[in-house]
Amino acid sequence: MKLSPSVWAIALPIILAIPAFPKCANEIYTIWGTIQECCSKNAVKNAKVFVFVNDEAAQMLPWPGLELPNPQFPETTPDGLFFASYLFSTFKSYSFLFGHNCSKRPKTVELFIIADGYPPTRRLHKNFTITDEKGIKVIHLADTCMTDRVACSGNSSSTR
Repeated sequence: MKLSPSVWAIALPIILAIPAFPKCANEIYTIWGTIQECCSKNAVKNAKVFVFVNDEAAQMLPWPGLELPNPQFPETTPDGLFFASYLFSTFKSYSFLFGHNCSKRPKTVELFIIADGYPPTRRLHKNFTITDEKGIKVIHLADTCMTDRVACSGNSSSTR
């Protein structure tokens, strides 16, 4: 059976496009951290924390049937602790020779923090640990500091 040129014109782009669709699984990452004042080390309570992983907003649309362990837009606890779960795409690249490269991992975590009585704050974390706890990857961030509400004596620690 010989295919006509019009059938080939339709079929060929579809055949070539099939390998381009990512076949890498998304992973669930839970991010843990603490927000506190730089100088006094007081916990920052009820702060809204927005998370960006690898310069991409780490927010997800609700997926039917998928339950994440923690909420999307976390607020800090009275101790300044926050935690949230996000879906992270592991797709890095594709080549015709080797197929899909599913080795993408978080390299940076940036926090945008909004709290009453504090200026909006952005903090970039490059050094963090990732552990695997019961099939969920957990990113443990170092303490994140915000400018104190009251001027502190000594070194200005807003560069942290």
